[in-house]
Amino acid sequence: MTITPSLVFPVTDEQIEAFSIWAKNKYGTYHIYLVALKAKAPAIDKHIRTYILPLEMKSVLRETAPYIGLKGVDFHISRLQIYHQRILNKIKYMKGKLGKLAFPVEAKQIRIDKRIEILRRRQTILARCMRHQQYFAEYKKDVKVDTQFSPDIHPVITPRTIVTNQLSKEDEACTVNCGNQFGRKYLAKWNRILTLFVGQK
Repeated sequence: MTITPSLVFPVTDEQIEAFSIWAKNKYGTYHIYLVALKAKAPAIDKHIRTYILPLEMKSVLRETAPYIGLKGVDFHISRLQIYHQRILNKIKYMKGKLGKLAFPVEAKQIRIDKRIEILRRRQTILARCMRHQQYFAEYKKDVKVDTQFSPDIHPVITPRTIVTNQLSKEDEACTVNCGNQFGRKYLAKWNRILTLFVGQK
């Protein structure tokens, strides 16, 4: 028998119905079912192996069990090890799929909530980028910098940042670590821009 890499295997309506009844009696809600899945609860795995897994795959699991973990084996045993892992992958996938079929309403609501959360995050990121652009535009009015800016990424300031404005007599000069002097108000604005970009990743 050849075990394909496909993650699905045939399941009848009767098996799905029986699994749904069992899962609801065992876990009550989809949330608790998902918690059990994450904790790798053996009960779900055992139920699928016992009542849903096709007989041929059960036989392959039994036959291949003694060879799991062996290294440097011949082609035949190596193929059996691959088949064993493929069946385990199928069981893992079907645990999630059958759970969604057992708790369809809750599973659908979780999918909707996830979509809403993704949209909310995108809107938050877009709003943040727009604020960054606004602050950067304000800054560029006073200080001319050599930079590349995209709303999808943080601005990349080149090593040759050029400040062209001259300090006025009223603007107090500050000397930075590199030895250059800048006006205090310009440094304050630049610090605000950097804080936004670095602090809100």
